[in-house]
Amino acid sequence: ATPAPPTHAEVAAIAAPAGAEGMRGRLAGLRETMAPYLENPATRTILLRPVLRKTTRALEELKRHATERAAAAEGEAVTGGWDKEPAEAVVERLREVLQEMKAIDVSSG
Repeated sequence: ATPAPPTHAEVAAIAAPAGAEGMRGRLAGLRETMAPYLENPATRTILLRPVLRKTTRALEELKRHATERAAAAEGEAVTGGWDKEPAEAVVERLREVLQEMKAIDVSSG
């Protein structure tokens, strides 16, 4: 069976802490942890780039879903737990986070 789409609250809970600042901090921590084992910064970059890419794709998928839900909520009080205004706020937050995520340089550190 297909799982139910996430509710507004679930998407908002994911979008809020998923900001680029948190991701930058986590990547810095990962680089620091990896350094004693992988001395070559290029190797660390090669390993971290796919993590960042997949995280960005997941956020893009959330944004797509939130955009669809915001559009579906047009003229309706509630659609699947989504009100139009909060859904649009989630879409805007995800747009900001994605823009910041795409600017992260995994090689710096």
